[in-house]
Amino acid sequence: MPRWEHGVDQRPYLVGSVYRSKPHNGRGESQWESPAGEVFSFIAVKQQPEPFTWELSGSWAYRSFLNNATYPYLTAAPTAHGLVFEEAVLKLETPTTTTLRGAIEWDTQPGPGKFLDVQGEVALTTVGFPSIFPSSFQITGNGRAGTGTTGWESRYQGLLTKQWPRSFQRPADQRPALVGTAIRVSPPPGGGVAPFIAVKQ
Repeated sequence: MPRWEHGVDQRPYLVGSVYRSKPHNGRGESQWESPAGEVFSFIAVKQQPEPFTWELSGSWAYRSFLNNATYPYLTAAPTAHGLVFEEAVLKLETPTTTTLRGAIEWDTQPGPGKFLDVQGEVALTTVGFPSIFPSSFQITGNGRAGTGTTGWESRYQGLLTKQWPRSFQRPADQRPALVGTAIRVSPPPGGGVAPFIAVKQ
């Protein structure tokens, strides 16, 4: 993913999609513990002492997440072992073939809601080269007046993950997913960076 200028606590990382093409298990059992066709989204954070290099070489801490599109709001605070920074619903629409708009909504009941109204641009998949040129986007989210996000601004860059073809063995639980990077611009001091995965509901 690209490097944000003035980003704080920023590390290089990869985001994407992985498909299991062959079943396997490590217990010698007759039934496959990990069947072929399953699809997952992933984030891989680079393991390296500072200063970081932003090339693909090096070792990466690999973290994958189930493509679970159930209602995303947390029912309890994340545990010490959780990897979730925050959960929200991202709602997008395309008024034209090259523009995006919508909102990011957090469930904060009881109390005022938290919303970012977003708008930006999308670059659609190049015809004939879907695996080389995936649909990418960049959007800016601004806090909605009168809510818990007044004065907030965040920016997002990402892409739509590859859809694995049916010619592979039974792609299971495959859903469209957006993967990318976000930076908090305001309120001050800003600069916080986080990777994200958004699975289509």
